[in-house]
Amino acid sequence: MSKGSWARFGLEVASAILASLVLTSKPVSAAAFETPCPLPYDAIKKHHAIDDQCDSSGSHSNDKQARQNGAKNNYCAEGPAALVTQLSFRRLQAKTIALHIPQGAEGHFPSPRSTVHDIYQTSEGDVVGEGSLVKYVGYVLHAKYSNTGSGESCNCKHAGGAWNDVHINLGPTRQTSMCQSIVAEMTPHFRPTHWDTTTLELIRTHPVRITGQLFFDSVHKPCTPGHSASPPRTSLWEIHPVYSCDVCRKKKVADCPVDDESVWEPIDHQSVVAIPGR
Repeated sequence: MSKGSWARFGLEVASAILASLVLTSKPVSAAAFETPCPLPYDAIKKHHAIDDQCDSSGSHSNDKQARQNGAKNNYCAEGPAALVTQLSFRRLQAKTIALHIPQGAEGHFPSPRSTVHDIYQTSEGDVVGEGSLVKYVGYVLHAKYSNTGSGESCNCKHAGGAWNDVHINLGPTRQTSMCQSIVAEMTPHFRPTHWDTTTLELIRTHPVRITGQLFFDSVHKPCTPGHSASPPRTSLWEIHPVYSCDVCRKKKVADCPVDDESVWEPIDHQSVVAIPGR
């Protein structure tokens, strides 16, 4: 093959690869992040670069993934918030298995997503599922920034903590194993100043009250008997995104009734423990 033919061949291969990428993926969005409702934490929100460059659908290769990303960025769940417990998350997981909802691998998404709406009734009589506003009381077991190396689809595949979720493992006791924990996620969009891993790790001795949207993260796997998962969890159901996080002034869950506002203080100005910079 002549030198000119090799050049044309190389150009054709490059063009084909580029065309394939254009057809199968969506680049980082230049659209600003917007919601059809006020942010639940609007009064304390902080503007970040991601808010100008990544809309609610993130980066996606198909409509199902776009809808999953949109569900992860739903700030419009309406209350009153239903109380959920560790048992609620395990039974929600069992319900999705019984309903044969696709899960456990990349590309496995409920379709339509309404199949995971309103699928479980709590012991208090609330019917919940994806999109329900819920609240949970427990301890922070661990907090980290997710996917900081390669980013996550819902956050436009951008590296770094500022562009990714704060992944929080929670449990009913401080001794709860990671495989028995449930997950809550603080998204990077307009994330308030003290919604960070440093603060969350410092308040681990006090119960927290997490309020937010119930979400089914179908691309992961939960722990099973004798087998862990990455990341470890008891259920694929999450509180994602977090709408508010409050810290109890007491150290025992029994002394922190979920609806007794006298014992709860918002994490962004709580003074239960010494937080650097306060």
